Amino acid sequence: MNKPYLLTVFLLSGLLFLPPPSAATLKHLQVGSAAPDFTLKGVGGDEQALDDLLGEKLTLLIFWASWSAKSEIALKRAQVLFEKYDGRGLSVVGINAEGGSEDLRAVVTSMADRLKLGFPNIIDYGLNAFSDYGVIAVPTIVILDKRRNIRYELSGFPIAGAEEMADFVTATLEGRKPPLNLRQKSGHQPNKRAMMLFNTGNNVLLRSRSRTALAERWFLKSAAADPKFAAPHLALGRLYLKSAQIDKAKSHFREALSIAPENAVALCELGMLLIDTGEHAKGEGLIARGMKSDAAYTPCYYYLGYSYGKQSDIKQSRKMFEKAKEINQADSNIYIYQAKLFEAHKNYAAAAESYRKALERMLKL
Repeated sequence: MNKPYLLTVFLLSGLLFLPPPSAATLKHLQVGSAAPDFTLKGVGGDEQALDDLLGEKLTLLIFWASWSAKSEIALKRAQVLFEKYDGRGLSVVGINAEGGSEDLRAVVTSMADRLKLGFPNIIDYGLNAFSDYGVIAVPTIVILDKRRNIRYELSGFPIAGAEEMADFVTATLEGRKPPLNLRQKSGHQPNKRAMMLFNTGNNVLLRSRSRTALAERWFLKSAAADPKFAAPHLALGRLYLKSAQIDKAKSHFREALSIAPENAVALCELGMLLIDTGEHAKGEGLIARGMKSDAAYTPCYYYLGYSYGKQSDIKQSRKMFEKAKEINQADSNIYIYQAKLFEAHKNYAAAAESYRKALERMLKL
């Protein structure tokens, strides 16, 4: 193994247990959560803060990228809603999530002009908002109320989900209750104290990723305040996974599943932990359920790709990794898991190249 390869492994070795950065599932938040603040640049170079972009009733944020075919569809659908409800309480904001240091103003301007978008588009150069919101698929739509609480989330823009999202916006702005199927999908609504404690834990992590012990205490308090609230258990599972406390991570992912049996995050994260301990069949079964529950949850695909590859099913492995890249090219963990797989097969040159690609994406964060 050459020195550049060893250096890359050294840089990434402490990051292998990090949760993917990047969603209707967001990685860190859920309906009812307080939306993180952000200040991003517009195409004119001017800084625009979330508070300055909020609508009187609803704000529709669209995380999009020019490489994503579905992003164009999502932006067009948002333009239809904007034309109908502009001036009636709706604000629509496009957020380009291609990251990097290159100048993306031409990319954003070209897309806005071609689609005749009337709403503002801003650029998340460092992918900070992308990471803080826990976006795991592009495009992702997050709808906020006037108090900046998340009211609706949609990842990957499936056709049925797109119409449900439009129904939600229409009903809310016209003073009607959302359709029954949308209210049922919202699931358990935690009590205010549990949500407040959960938001506090998230805010601690947003201020400093190293303050995990303090965040852990808030998440534990949140779970105790509402035993039917799955989100703090997911957060705790991720914290323990990051610190390699595998048994604790498994315990909290299982607790989340006891509350929300089809939660894609819990299914896929627990499934990957089982695969890591050699229980491939059980792990793959959980991940398959997770993919069925949320086809846009990117980790499901590269976890399966890794598992198939470990068992020398190269064709299926490659298929899963390519699907993950279609959903979210910005997820560095796609390339980390590919690299780990190449290492397992002693293909060190390919492993080094995958680690290099992962590092490129991490530097954007």
